[in-house]
Amino acid sequence: MLLFVRAGFRATVFLALFTLPDLSAMAQKVVESDVAYAPAGCPRCFDITYEDGNDARQLIVFVHGGGWVAGAHNTPTIQQIGDRLYDDGFAFASIEYRKLRTDQSTPLVDDSIEVDDLELVAKDVARAVATIQRKRELGGYNFSQSTIVLMGHSAGAHLAALVSSNPVLVDSVNYGDHSAISGLVLLDGHTYDLQQSETERPGWLAARNIDPADWDNLSPVYHLGLWAPQHPPAFFATGLATQDPPQPSHVNFPYSREQAINYRQEINANAVAQGGSVYTEFRTYGSKNHTEFLGDLRIAADRLPLELIAFIQAHAN
Repeated sequence: MLLFVRAGFRATVFLALFTLPDLSAMAQKVVESDVAYAPAGCPRCFDITYEDGNDARQLIVFVHGGGWVAGAHNTPTIQQIGDRLYDDGFAFASIEYRKLRTDQSTPLVDDSIEVDDLELVAKDVARAVATIQRKRELGGYNFSQSTIVLMGHSAGAHLAALVSSNPVLVDSVNYGDHSAISGLVLLDGHTYDLQQSETERPGWLAARNIDPADWDNLSPVYHLGLWAPQHPPAFFATGLATQDPPQPSHVNFPYSREQAINYRQEINANAVAQGGSVYTEFRTYGSKNHTEFLGDLRIAADRLPLELIAFIQAHAN
């Protein structure tokens, strides 16, 4: 900047020197809400947070729980988790999806909100992932295109695992790329094997009108025979073993630990059988109840977020 001061007939020129701003400190946090990934928009929509101009941040895509019949992608807790993970250096997206109808006694009128087939719910998640990938490819979003981590809680863990274990779900959607899924974080999921779920909790699947003929196709564990070597590194977070018979408890969700152990073993066994290997990490948090596996992700010093972030940084990038 030049300052001119006139003194009599002489013009004296002063050069004012300014320190250039730190451009990195001016990075803009961008939050986009209810972005549609299918016609009619929400519930087929997602929220996304990223840093404008920064393509180095790894993206975490979150799938909420709710037994496939409830829940939301934009609760205050999930928004706070997104803010915390952004502060830790990640981009963050949270997916909404159509819910299963629990009352199927009348014909389905509007499938833009509810569906009668759990596979359609999983395809919603896959389509959302593919849409986010495409928007990144076209320059609409900033994050690392090749390292996307899927993270799910409860029923959302099932959906994230199903999409991760079956590349067809993502790759069959226009612009979808399963190979870009570099990590999987499963928080207290309990339906990786629906056959096992029926044994453990008789009638729970029937209450959601899930046809037994579809159980294997809807179970991540039964896709591993084909796709195990392509399975991304996986982080399992679970509580204590379920007592037999199950006892009322504020700590553990029925059979989440048993399901996680079985799924992890099947990933490793199927990968080895096909001449490959998959890194898996299993963590037990005995004092957490089912909802705390979600809510405690907001707590900076909690062991769960610290360990899953360490997993992502070491094995999923």
